Amino acid sequence: MPVEHLFRDLPEEDREAALNLLRLQLARRRRRAAVRPDDAPQTPPPLTERTEKRCPRCDTVKPVTAFGVSRTRPDGRQGFCRLCRRRV
Repeated sequence: MPVEHLFRDLPEEDREAALNLLRLQLARRRRRAAVRPDDAPQTPPPLTERTEKRCPRCDTVKPVTAFGVSRTRPDGRQGFCRLCRRRV
């Protein structure tokens, strides 16, 4: 795609720098499109829901409802049960 006409008013060194920047951006877009096609799923498949979890502080297995919700953890629950979190 010829784009030299867009930069014809610039000095020679600035013109070359601008063209190199455009070429790099175009190459980057092509690499991204090759790695991640639009029809590929962007999110991992959902994990199976666990019904029990072990609290490492009191060392007991409890239902997952005994653990608070945490959006930052992979399983979506706090690391310690609610009773242990209250004791701290």
